Amino acid sequence: MPIKLISNNYFRQTLLLIIFVLPAVTTYSQYTVPEHDNYPRVEVRPGDHCTVSGELLGPNDVCLLVDGRRVPLKKEAVNIFLNNQEKYFSKLQPKSALFTESMGVAKNLSIGWFIFGIYVLIGLLFAALTSHAAVGKGLKPIPWFFIGLFFNAFGYLAVLMKKSEAVSAVPAGFAKVPLTSAPAVCPGCGYENHPSAKSCSGCGTALNPQDKSEIDLI
Repeated sequence: MPIKLISNNYFRQTLLLIIFVLPAVTTYSQYTVPEHDNYPRVEVRPGDHCTVSGELLGPNDVCLLVDGRRVPLKKEAVNIFLNNQEKYFSKLQPKSALFTESMGVAKNLSIGWFIFGIYVLIGLLFAALTSHAAVGKGLKPIPWFFIGLFFNAFGYLAVLMKKSEAVSAVPAGFAKVPLTSAPAVCPGCGYENHPSAKSCSGCGTALNPQDKSEIDLI
């Protein structure tokens, strides 16, 4: 009888252990970072969001390095991610040809970069205006382009106040095209003769040559 009673008590204790302790152990294991994972862990950065839930990570959460990708995870979401990696990798955006990074939260443009961008746009505008004005005054456009780029309106005003330089009628590398004279029209018959002709080829009337012939120039 005592042996039977002891067996019954042992059976009840074992049953209670299975009913109450086993679910607790299972639940705890789900919310614990598995020690058997083969992925290295990296530092959690401020502003990291969980790849699974999208929640902001806390000090007790982790960030795994999987195939070169940073994967921020809440502690309770590690097992969920490891069981379905391809699904959650689709939320990651390539950062370059070799490395990928989470899209994260877009950062606002700082006021300093905004002012710098406006300055560059204005500089390019005045650089174009200054170099164009320099060409019109016979000045070298490239130096004045940079003057307008860095000094903006002051560079443009400087080139406007600059005196124009003498511009050669024939640019360097080009030759002046010789002038040609119109044909000499005979007053008697209206025949068009060479400008250097001394008599009309049509009726023989004497003409007053407008130009010297090549023979006369020799």
